[in-house]
Amino acid sequence: MQTPFRLRLPHHLLLLCAAYVAYLFRGWTWEENFIHNVLKVFPALPPVDPIRGRDVAVQVDYLAGATRNMEVLMGRAPGFLMQYTAGPEIAAASFGPAATKVVRINATTCTSSSGDAPPMTCTCPHDAGTDDTLPLVLYFHSGGMIVGSVDAELHYARYIAREASAVVCSVKYRKAPAHRLSDVLEDVVGASAALLGSSSSSSSTLGADLVRSLGIGGIDTSRAATFGISAGGYLAAMVPRHLAAMRQEEKDSSDLVAAIRVQISMAPMVRPLADTPSMVEHFHDAPDWSGDHNTYAWSALLARDRDGDGTQACDWQANLMADLPKKESGTTAAALPPAYVVTATKDILRDEGRAYAEQLRIAGRLIEHVEYNTNHGGLFPELSRRGPADQALSRAVQVLSDRLNGGQYVVE
Repeated sequence: MQTPFRLRLPHHLLLLCAAYVAYLFRGWTWEENFIHNVLKVFPALPPVDPIRGRDVAVQVDYLAGATRNMEVLMGRAPGFLMQYTAGPEIAAASFGPAATKVVRINATTCTSSSGDAPPMTCTCPHDAGTDDTLPLVLYFHSGGMIVGSVDAELHYARYIAREASAVVCSVKYRKAPAHRLSDVLEDVVGASAALLGSSSSSSSTLGADLVRSLGIGGIDTSRAATFGISAGGYLAAMVPRHLAAMRQEEKDSSDLVAAIRVQISMAPMVRPLADTPSMVEHFHDAPDWSGDHNTYAWSALLARDRDGDGTQACDWQANLMADLPKKESGTTAAALPPAYVVTATKDILRDEGRAYAEQLRIAGRLIEHVEYNTNHGGLFPELSRRGPADQALSRAVQVLSDRLNGGQYVVE
């Protein structure tokens, strides 16, 4: 007589493990790539509820872990994995014979209120030599100004450098909750002004040091651009606004604004604590940037604004929808660089991005507004290797390259 099969302890454990795996992957979809599906289960950016109201040091340590996760999943992925997650073109700019040259340098001509010069990482095509003078792209990383790093998105900067034949510099800026929005802007605006105002003709300048380190002939700072995704898209728009404001203070920034030929803002944060239909609709359904993350980020950035009463949320120095006051900038939005704006249909930032693009169109500063049928993370190559959003970054780089070289993309 055959002995009946009985579940023993190992079998119970196997069944429990199988049930747990099935539970974890209940949201798995074939329309998204492996990394995006993993992020649904183990999000790189954890929930912020556990640190609300906690000591700042505790919050900073908690968010630093998220930044390390982003670096591992994105910027520090090995070449074979990056080929799958971000695509072969992006991987080729970071690995192999065509990998771009990378140098790290400090904006020594710009010292922040902390007393330190903002560090920058700059990259250019591998075959650029001493006979080449390249345009300049200022790249700002994402992360809501609370997480993220230059290293997490260095592969994007290298891809842009290779495809646009440009020097791409990414600024390491201070982040909340340890620092305020004014500190973030001080870093990115100061470093941008230092780079745009540098000249490689003098051996004592930042530009000359960078040129020597990269082994190229020069940097044409009259052909410049700003570029960023999410918080980076916000900073890409904020830098020209603050440079315009510097005119009135006689800091010789008028030519700096004119040198920026295009601003690329993909899925940008636009204004603090926006209450839009898309914010309400998608508040909880994004693993990469939810309404909770957005609300926490703005609250941390504006927790100790300069007036202490929350008015900075409506100020032109924090809100992209606020008009530039003539008394401070001597200009209007019409004098700012032309912009290419990207939004996503399932993004909490969709409606404010649409409103910002429409404002630019009315002011005559919109090159194009493109909206992809995806969520916020779908505009990052790692998070969308299928569907219409696959080409969001490559198309943005095409517009960038075209504008830097006087091509066909014109303002609407």
